[in-house]
Amino acid sequence: MPPRRPMPRLPSELVPTGKSRGTAVLLTGCPAATLFPSTQLAAARLLQRAGVRVVVPPGQRCCGALALHLGDAAGARRLARHTTATLAVGPADWVVTTAAGCGALVREYDHLLVDQPRVRELARRTHDALELLADLGLPPPVHPLARSVTVHDPCHLAHGQGVRVAVRSLLATVPGVRLVELEDADVCCGSAGTYNLTQPRMARRLLARKVERIAATGADVVAAANPGCLLQIRAGVIARGLPVTVEHPLDLLATAHGVEGMR
Repeated sequence: MPPRRPMPRLPSELVPTGKSRGTAVLLTGCPAATLFPSTQLAAARLLQRAGVRVVVPPGQRCCGALALHLGDAAGARRLARHTTATLAVGPADWVVTTAAGCGALVREYDHLLVDQPRVRELARRTHDALELLADLGLPPPVHPLARSVTVHDPCHLAHGQGVRVAVRSLLATVPGVRLVELEDADVCCGSAGTYNLTQPRMARRLLARKVERIAATGADVVAAANPGCLLQIRAGVIARGLPVTVEHPLDLLATAHGVEGMR
């Protein structure tokens, strides 16, 4: 096991590189912040490079997605109210997240918190970090990546938010990256929020099919923009013995742009 070390912390604010194009509030999420802190910083640094001021509010908790997956609507509403209050840190143009499951739920807060009219504006301003980066554009990458990459489309990103093209368009800007299309890229990997815990047999079947499709691509890297998918697919490729790494697209982009996160 690796040695114990302190959990790295995100800065509370990152000022934009060059002329400011707006302010984004970073919704960290709980699995994303705990298990993938490097991806959080990668998102913040890439947004900074795109000219965005990034604010990271303190006191964030779960957005409510996991509670809702388990059928606890009342608990989800409590967490959603807390998240709504936490993100109200002043004027901001966008709310961004690196976890597709969080983004999908926050975009539907107006259905969950029907008694709070202000959440409609919050839902409208919420974007996946990849979506916003693709819309704003980035300066040219500074490092080539000689990698063949296949993209898994998380359900909460592709179906829940309609974000598919942004991931591929950003990766396509990196010299040396060869994109290999994944058959059934937007079919569930079996993670599905808490589904792999509550329905493990079906989750394993979905994972086996996903890993089979990945093996057929011959790619070096699987890019997946959701914490649950990253963990699920990593477990699958390790069990299968595939010589494949599974990474968040933001971490790949951070390497190409010379703004790596906490590793």
